[in-house]
Order: sequence, then structure tokens, then C-alpha cells
Amino acid sequence: ETFVTGCTYSKTKSWTVTDNCGNIGTNSQTVTYTKDTGLPEITLTAITPITACNPSDADIAAAFGTASVSDNCSTGLVATGTVGNETFVTGCTYSKTKSWTVTDNCGNIGTNSQTVTYTKDTGLPVITLTTAGTLGCNPTNEQIAAAFGTATVTDGCSTGLTATGTVGNETLVTGCTYSK
Repeated sequence: ETFVTGCTYSKTKSWTVTDNCGNIGTNSQTVTYTKDTGLPEITLTAITPITACNPSDADIAAAFGTASVSDNCSTGLVATGTVGNETFVTGCTYSKTKSWTVTDNCGNIGTNSQTVTYTKDTGLPVITLTTAGTLGCNPTNEQIAAAFGTATVTDGCSTGLTATGTVGNETLVTGCTYSK
């Protein structure tokens, strides 16, 4: 085997024949071939973090990096990417993995993958109120404001949430009874 260039090698076969009078005839043939056992390499650009909740499939697809391919023998190779199914990670965190493959001219297969994580939250926050106080006759605005209970918030994905309350206009309920 003789190295020619790049991934090209050659072998030569020499033929001989001797006739009945001792004359020797010769000839030879050379075959060239590609010898490539190296896998093509897929290089991926960095993913773009997804900061918004509940991203669309288009948002997730846009977050993956792009692929470039290098190979020791083949040129012009393009990797193909396939996005897998959504995977539950923990809490409200989910992920999808994109697997890239490329096959060079000698059948060697290169692979690489990227995983994008994101928040998926479709549950509404829950506001829990303490019991409101009772009011006597002709309360002041301060007494009314003090009679409202306090609020705590729970949510399946977010922490540190605070509910804000707005007191509406006074409304006649019936007779001498009003509500706010």
C-alpha cells in the first residue's frame, strides 16, 4: 500500500509470465482507493437560552445552535438535526434534545447533540386570603382598609410572588349595608 495524497492510497500488482524458451513477460496494474476510517466531526454553535415561560416549538427550534462539519477526507458535508420529544426535568423545567448526524463518503457516521431547557408553567398562581374583619356602623376608610385580610401566594413554578390588592368603590348592597 502506498500513500498518494489526503485519503488516497494505491496498490500495484505486478504480473509475470515465463514462456517455454525462458522469455519473461511483465506487466503491472495500479489501483487507487480512498481509505477513511475517521469519523466526521460536527461542531455546534452555542444554544440561545430560553428565558420566556411556555416557549413555542418555533422558540425552541430557534434556541438550538447551528452545525458545521469537518472531515479528514470528504468535503461539502452537511449535518442533519432531529429534535426529540419533550422531557420533564424537574418542577417546571423541561428540555428537548436535538441530535445531529452526518455520514461521510466512506460511510463513517459522526454525531453530536444539544439540549435546550426551558420553563413550562400553565398553572395559575393561587391567592389565599385571611378572614376579613368585621366592621361596625359608619366605619372610616382607614377602618375599612384595616378590615381586609392579608394575602399569601403559592405557585407551582414561581417563588417570592406578592399579591397586590385594589379597593373598589363603595357599593350599596341593601338598606344600610354597603360593600367595598
